[in-house]
Amino acid sequence: MSAYGGSVWYNKKMVALEHALPLTGRLLNAVVVLIIALSSFSLGWSILKSGFLSRQQKLFAYFWIATGFLWISSTIRNVFSAYEIFSIDKLFFYGSQLFLYVSGVFLAPYLINKIVSGGRTGYIVQGCYILLGFFGFIATLIYGIEALPPDFFSTKYFVLFPASLFAIIAMAPMIIVSILETVYEAIRYMHGNGAGHEVLSVLSIVMYVSVGVIDQIGFVVGWNLIALRLVYLVAFLIAYGAVAREKESHAASQEEHVFYVS
Repeated sequence: MSAYGGSVWYNKKMVALEHALPLTGRLLNAVVVLIIALSSFSLGWSILKSGFLSRQQKLFAYFWIATGFLWISSTIRNVFSAYEIFSIDKLFFYGSQLFLYVSGVFLAPYLINKIVSGGRTGYIVQGCYILLGFFGFIATLIYGIEALPPDFFSTKYFVLFPASLFAIIAMAPMIIVSILETVYEAIRYMHGNGAGHEVLSVLSIVMYVSVGVIDQIGFVVGWNLIALRLVYLVAFLIAYGAVAREKESHAASQEEHVFYVS
């Protein structure tokens, strides 16, 4: 083979590799986020099927189900970006943004009800987040998004200002409240006044939201992005633990009640 022929062969191989790596990497990312979506759906469904549902438990379940739809949108995005159909990729990024706001509609009252039990506060907060989500998503459609440089594993978009301000306003209070609530519940549990499932439930939210913020910023790329997204599964496992412990606690209280009545 001549030097020229070898150069042509090498260039063809490099072009093929450049096309194969994004396809393989983004499909791998699609598989990972599909697992996240299915785990989130499964978690929400298991809460709804637990049989003893308070308003808090329903909000917790609906939050995880909305989160599942967010990751389904992300799965579809990654599949189309793998095949370089970026118009559909961009469309489903808007879908992810929509379900980001929808998840906040359930998470915000869930967290506030842990601080202020009873009353109308939770409904007021939920109403505020419905309005915030509506105007935030409309602003995202109006002001648009900007594509960041893609890598082998994902495409990234940045929500333009002032639309991004709505997401910050929505996320910041929930992050602060969830962290404070985790610390508070942990202290109560250590002093024997709290329940283990309360600590685990808010801890799962803190972990999920914290990883989500890092993910949304877009600074983590490549294999680090895949590793980061696997941490979501840890948050789901903690939430499953919270649900399991709450079921055990409820069953034990029912047995005590039956024994007392008999």
